[in-house]
Amino acid sequence: MNQIIIFLIIPVFAAFITPAGSLINKKFGSILNALLYLFAIIMGILIYPSLVGSTQVIAMGGWKPPFGINIVADPLAMAAGIIMYFLGFLIAINNLNKERPANYNLLFNLFIFSSVVMVFTGDLFNLFVMMEIGAITVMAISASTNMKAGTRGSFKYVVNSGLVSMLILASIGLMYSALGTLNIAQIAAGPAMNSYLAFIVGAGILM
Repeated sequence: MNQIIIFLIIPVFAAFITPAGSLINKKFGSILNALLYLFAIIMGILIYPSLVGSTQVIAMGGWKPPFGINIVADPLAMAAGIIMYFLGFLIAINNLNKERPANYNLLFNLFIFSSVVMVFTGDLFNLFVMMEIGAITVMAISASTNMKAGTRGSFKYVVNSGLVSMLILASIGLMYSALGTLNIAQIAAGPAMNSYLAFIVGAGILM
């Protein structure tokens, strides 16, 4: 399996292992998260030199765009991924002193996974999917605090996030109807969009 793919899916392994381990020891999830994120940081640092001055493009499932999703690894994406894993590592270390429910670690790992994949994806629709996974996990984490403030905040986030998601999805749909692709590289190399359509699409995505 490609090293870049392993770098991306490390949180997925943790997400489905930590709930079972947390039944034995409540700190199991935080310990495993810290170890795996540290492993991901070291792995990213070792991969980084091979990306300097180059870009590695991986066609998922062998499907080339516009029919498939590309993972695009370059120095900037790798640096961002390492930083995200480092932040996750610090949070996992901080959680060693706290008791977290089993579902917390599952949700937190899925949030880290979606955040890292967002900076590596070369496809707008995949970017949207990762944004939705991240938004759903944040809402679930907020609601799982068993506090009124957390539940109220989660509900407000659901309303705002739902509206923004519809605008982004509509903008992506308009872009696909105009250009016939959602691959970011093909969009950049393709013909310019109508200025009015480009404004609407840009405003929707920036929302």
